Amino acid sequence: MYALHAIRFIPASRKLWIPAVVSISLTSVSAAGLARNRLLSHLVSGREMNIKRVLDCSALFYYPVFCQKVMRRVLFAFLLVLVSVASAQARQLDFCGHSFEADPFRVRTVLDGDTLVLADGRVVRLIGVNTPELNKKKKGKKKKRSEPYAKQAKKYVAALIGKNNPVYLYEPGDEKDKYGRSLAHVFLLDGRSLANELLDAGLAFRIAFDSGALFQSCYEEAEHRARSASARIWSSRFWQHNAKNKPAKTGFTLLSGRVSSVSRSRRAVWISLGKYVVLKLPESAMAGRNLNKVIERGNCLEARGWLVQRSLSRSQKKRGFAPYILPITHRSMVSASSEGCD
Repeated sequence: MYALHAIRFIPASRKLWIPAVVSISLTSVSAAGLARNRLLSHLVSGREMNIKRVLDCSALFYYPVFCQKVMRRVLFAFLLVLVSVASAQARQLDFCGHSFEADPFRVRTVLDGDTLVLADGRVVRLIGVNTPELNKKKKGKKKKRSEPYAKQAKKYVAALIGKNNPVYLYEPGDEKDKYGRSLAHVFLLDGRSLANELLDAGLAFRIAFDSGALFQSCYEEAEHRARSASARIWSSRFWQHNAKNKPAKTGFTLLSGRVSSVSRSRRAVWISLGKYVVLKLPESAMAGRNLNKVIERGNCLEARGWLVQRSLSRSQKKRGFAPYILPITHRSMVSASSEGCD
């Protein structure tokens, strides 16, 4: 319950009396009043606050110096709000000949070179690149060694993003991978592509899928620069394998081999690279680039992807099925090669 406003007059000068309106609460203070008082307390930076003087700031001639200070602080706080709102809005970006709108997000954690955890808890996997695996110890299991340059890739991404800076996500298909991670192109505060920076630094391999092959031309150029300079991952033979030898490991591989045979089924093209490895290309991968010449028998080629050990029946083993398969997810993952086959 509130009493009526009590009006008293305060002398501004000997000749002028100015009314000051003060609201008096009999039983409680309103929540709005508390919020207002806290704001005013903040604006005067801890000085002893005179609420009456602040309320009277509409009459600037009464307390001119005091009111000007308050108004400056109010204006500064308002500008801060405007800046924060503007920074939280979507941004128009241009990269690799494409113009698109990307949304800002805060990063909570960098899990590894190609995986981020956002402030809202969402896990994001970068589209277009694969960085070395950073293995963590699992409960009850022996920790596996991380792949070469895995820690460097993670540190590099954290340094590029910086502290408390937003990143911009472009999610063309709003898709998720088999682990439930959101797939997105990630851009830094200054508009640079995070994937492109990793490729240029020699800390990532270029990859592509039929559903996510945007910006491939720029990614190919960045990877070529790093590979020509033997930068970081390109100075190691950890991922490189010659198909004439039995693979020492599964997982992501750069495979070189000479085509020994080519066969076709309804939906795929099977390219044998000797007795150990076969490539599986979907028919859709044959469109666009002229892969028919690349995969001709006797040609040397390079393929990249995730090598898998096949579970073969006794009959399949007798018939000479290759024990390892490398599924090709996009036509750009296979190319002609002049070395590594012999």
